[in-house]
Amino acid sequence: MLKAWNVNLIVATFVLTVLGTFLTRSGILSSVHAFTRGTIGYYFLAFIAIVLITSVALVAGNSSGLSSKGHLDAVASRETTFLMNNLLLSVLTFTVLLGTLFPLVAEAIRGVKVSVGAPFFNRMGLPIMVATLFLLGVGPLLPWHRTTRHELYHRIRIPGAVLVGVLIVAFVAGVRDVYALLAIAFGTFALATVVREFWRGAAARMQSKGENAGVALARLVSSNGHRYGGYVAHAGLVIAVIGIAASSAFKVEREVTLTPGQTVNVAGITARFEQVWGRQEPQRTTIGADVTLLKGQRIIGRLEPTQHFYTSSEEPVPTPAVRSTLARDVYINLMAFEENGSSATLRVLVEPMVIWIWLGGLIVCLGALIALWPRRRHAAQPVSVPIVPGLTEQQRKRRKRSRSRRPVAAGATAASEVSS
Repeated sequence: MLKAWNVNLIVATFVLTVLGTFLTRSGILSSVHAFTRGTIGYYFLAFIAIVLITSVALVAGNSSGLSSKGHLDAVASRETTFLMNNLLLSVLTFTVLLGTLFPLVAEAIRGVKVSVGAPFFNRMGLPIMVATLFLLGVGPLLPWHRTTRHELYHRIRIPGAVLVGVLIVAFVAGVRDVYALLAIAFGTFALATVVREFWRGAAARMQSKGENAGVALARLVSSNGHRYGGYVAHAGLVIAVIGIAASSAFKVEREVTLTPGQTVNVAGITARFEQVWGRQEPQRTTIGADVTLLKGQRIIGRLEPTQHFYTSSEEPVPTPAVRSTLARDVYINLMAFEENGSSATLRVLVEPMVIWIWLGGLIVCLGALIALWPRRRHAAQPVSVPIVPGLTEQQRKRRKRSRSRRPVAAGATAASEVSS
């Protein structure tokens, strides 16, 4: 099911990755990484064309091998969630592509600059991501093909209770943005589903083979890496989305002008401005500010936001200073300053759980590594076929194939399970 679709998605992902690099490196989009004076853009276009032509030829040439028949037995089935997830992520990809290319096409055709910013992507992308999170939680709970109402209730009751509880706690904690509420609730629901799958598998091994929890969990993952590696990747994606939702919903920002020794409090973090300093470097002049971060009366860090002045540009290049922890990221940007150092204008931004986005990405990579890790295959046991007088060579081969399809004895099956 979906063989050709999956191959085309792989090709499209690679081509879009190269396209994004082409847009920034060629200078079509304004970027500090662009090589606007070179001819690198033509090489990217040629490479994209070669990849597209080769991929289309290979897929078309192997269309018979990629064709597959599939059908949905019921709406409440795992196949349905797979299909819906594919469709939602494809729509999200098209939305991002449209928002990126539309200003370029409009400027090329009409000569008018059109800006597509964060409001467009948030309005179009957030509903899709929330729906995807919900399907990530529901998918593992549903069996293949069909299910009964009793079985569905038994599978969904605990994760569903977690979803309702987290929704209530987030609302009481002050989250009022609808998408942030749903993202946190559905994300926790999906995590509870993943934990449930690992717990059920490990508990079954502990009961049947007497293994402790650690050994049972490790052998469970190693025995079926494709399945449980996928669950780990799901958990990583959910953690990243929760980080995105939390950092957006609880972000607090203030811009103030301070004199040396004055402080500003943002989301429980106190920033104390100390002084303005400057230094001359070979290729630029750097002006910075010393800022001390305090939690109550305790010093938790020191930051140095700067502005860099280059001879080739009249505008300074600001460089914010960042302090990252598991709980929050604190960004401080030097916006302006007095030449005598009497004051400085600082922008202080506090965003919780930003690092969780990166941790989620690492967990996704770990899940992919688990799923792709090669595993030892047991060698097939030779099947002995008694020689019967009068049989042709073709008949003997047919008897051998029929014997190899017979079920293995119960003792051999149990031995193989214990060895795994």
